[in-house]
Amino acid sequence: MKIYRCDIWSLADRADAICITTNGLTKANGEAVMGKGIALQARQRFPGIDRVLGDHLRTRGNVPGIINVNPTIVSFPTKNDWRDKSDLDLIEKSARKLSSMIAEHGWTKIALPKPGCANGGLRWPQVEPIIDRWLPSVFICDR
Repeated sequence: MKIYRCDIWSLADRADAICITTNGLTKANGEAVMGKGIALQARQRFPGIDRVLGDHLRTRGNVPGIINVNPTIVSFPTKNDWRDKSDLDLIEKSARKLSSMIAEHGWTKIALPKPGCANGGLRWPQVEPIIDRWLPSVFICDR
């Protein structure tokens, strides 16, 4: 794992995939709740991504999935409800699933913010061992 002080979007042309931290809620109109942090940035940069994530949540559940293809953006759930703190068990499940997606797609450069450590209320020392165990080759973007 390598930690960079950067804006995650600055890696869009160099990374095989950019992961955005997400929650598991959808609104009445079917769109995912993407109101803060990196998820909000993604929604602002890629109109309609909240609808794609909402469809993903309804059909596959609150698990990582590809929600944009150019650049490749992967949802990385850290919360079930946006109002809650991030959940270490969910982060571990997300990291395991992302690890299998990396192998399946042959990705070598993955950008990920420190999951759960901004709006999720966790501290990096709580999360780092999980990421290091499942995603040792990931690039962590820390502003």
